[in-house]
Amino acid sequence: MFYFVPYWYGENKTTTFDDTVNQIRMFESVHEKSETIIWDYAPQMRCFLHQQNLSLETSWSVFDTIQNVTGMYAKIIDFNDLQWPVAAEFVYTPFRINVIVKGKIYADVSFGIESQLSTINYFDNDQISKTLIFDDRGFLSSIVHFEMGKKTTQEYLDCAGLWQIRVTYLSEGEAVVVNPLFYERFDKHSYQNLNDLIQEVINDHFNSESD
Repeated sequence: MFYFVPYWYGENKTTTFDDTVNQIRMFESVHEKSETIIWDYAPQMRCFLHQQNLSLETSWSVFDTIQNVTGMYAKIIDFNDLQWPVAAEFVYTPFRINVIVKGKIYADVSFGIESQLSTINYFDNDQISKTLIFDDRGFLSSIVHFEMGKKTTQEYLDCAGLWQIRVTYLSEGEAVVVNPLFYERFDKHSYQNLNDLIQEVINDHFNSESD
């Protein structure tokens, strides 16, 4: 088994992206057994892989495991079906939809590369107060809360909308707590940072692969 752990970020992301995609395609074309490990939080990753003609069956997502997302079939979320104030006006731009209430920005709605719902930012007195992040398979993936324009917490949800972990952003670093309803899914009830949890999940994955 060959493992790919792509790092499609940073200054050299274009070159790294091209090299990694070509390598994965090469292994898939000769039916070499391989797995692409998506270690970062990437709720729009399936559309991205589909755009690159890469197999969804040979990828494994750390955050799918953290969020307990399994066996889900994609569905479409229509932003019109969400709850909006009666007086809301929708202003369409080339990049997003602005929601205006009583002359002020109430929210903006963004979409992914295949026109799927991606994020909704909510505003209070022109300052961001909350962000809803949607998975491209059609469910609310996480909720980010802000105070005075600064990110304070982020809750990662399962397909049913139950939060699995909550990350609190501190002045220096972060802290992670597990929902008590799901303690049995994790080795600890809390973590010093998100990287510690990611490392635990990756280790468990490789241990299960070797069994």
